[in-house]
Amino acid sequence: YTGTAKNNEAITYSKKVIDAGYSLISDYTKLMRADNNLNTSEFILTINFDGLKTQNWGGTTFLTHAPIGGSMTASQFGVDGGWGGLRTTKALSDKFADITGATDKRAQFYTTGQNVDISDVSTFTDGYAITKFRNIKADGTSGSSLTFADIDFPIFRLGEMYLVYAESVLRGGTGGDATTALGYVNA
Repeated sequence: YTGTAKNNEAITYSKKVIDAGYSLISDYTKLMRADNNLNTSEFILTINFDGLKTQNWGGTTFLTHAPIGGSMTASQFGVDGGWGGLRTTKALSDKFADITGATDKRAQFYTTGQNVDISDVSTFTDGYAITKFRNIKADGTSGSSLTFADIDFPIFRLGEMYLVYAESVLRGGTGGDATTALGYVNA
């Protein structure tokens, strides 16, 4: 941001964070869950949400309730209702070769009864809902509140440090190597 390349420093400091004991979780679909504060070793900095102690209508409460509508069942997302608002355009779902999530766990869409195209923004069934945020714990039970989400929102994750390292190596920084960078990107 300063106009002065800091690739060497970015390699050094991203590597310090990478080596600090963080690790990617094995199931990406479990990243945004009600107990991610206990089950997510890859979060470096989060905005913490608790359905009983930090109640608000924004944050992950919004990201959990707002994409629920149409034929979706709110209880499957650990909440007491959907707001029938958020859904994605075809441009995002087209980025995935398989929108079912079978081959790429990042593809988390609800498509049943939904149209891929958004012809009318006021019609919830136009566009796919994104199902990434679920107020459900690893054991399958709901969070502490059905109205307010317990899902902590990551600001920095280990994956970001992997990308900082890789970009810095590719931009000519010293102290890193392309093989390690490629391994980080693939992870």
